[in-house]
Amino acid sequence: MPRKRTQFDANPAGCAKAAEWYASSNSHPEGIVDWDCKTAKLGETILNILACGSAVMFGVTRDGSSVSVTIYQGEGKKREYVNDSIELDDLVDTINDQALKHLGRRGLTEIRAAGD
Repeated sequence: MPRKRTQFDANPAGCAKAAEWYASSNSHPEGIVDWDCKTAKLGETILNILACGSAVMFGVTRDGSSVSVTIYQGEGKKREYVNDSIELDDLVDTINDQALKHLGRRGLTEIRAAGD
């Protein structure tokens, strides 16, 4: 069934400015690639968030200094900013604990100390 909605008319000046910014080096935050995150735990947490009926969005601040993590639940949202992989791991552990509690499955949390 075709959609009846009209196409979005973008502002050409705004699109040009956004394209210029993304083409610059500022659009690629430095250092985030080198973060040592618990990727298996992050994946498990994302699946648990989805099982709860919520959504998650990851983003990077324009200056590239932080990662934003936004959880959408119904009409509400909660956003946190993290500056390094340890903060991200701690946030992921907290979110996963809340998701497991909501799902009725409580798991053990492994918290990494600084320098591990």
